[in-house]
Amino acid sequence: MGVMEQNGWMDGWMEYAKQIMGDLKCEKGLRCVKSHLKDICKARPIWPGSCLECLEDDPENCTFAIRSGNKWLCKCPLRIYISKELEPAY
Repeated sequence: MGVMEQNGWMDGWMEYAKQIMGDLKCEKGLRCVKSHLKDICKARPIWPGSCLECLEDDPENCTFAIRSGNKWLCKCPLRIYISKELEPAY
């Protein structure tokens, strides 16, 4: 059992994720939600709480990826939330 399950974070995260998802169109089938965070897109924070650098192999196929110079930025609200609120916990 991971830290998030032990602390009850998973239940809270799933409720928040459902609120943010709304009408999100995710080409990856919301794999982060479906896998309970075991399979999330690779990314790292570059502007805390607002943007991530996408580290996926195929960012050009993602609606939330934006090219900026030689990098791809991730603007997915779920992935940003995971990075900001949950990743420090595990």
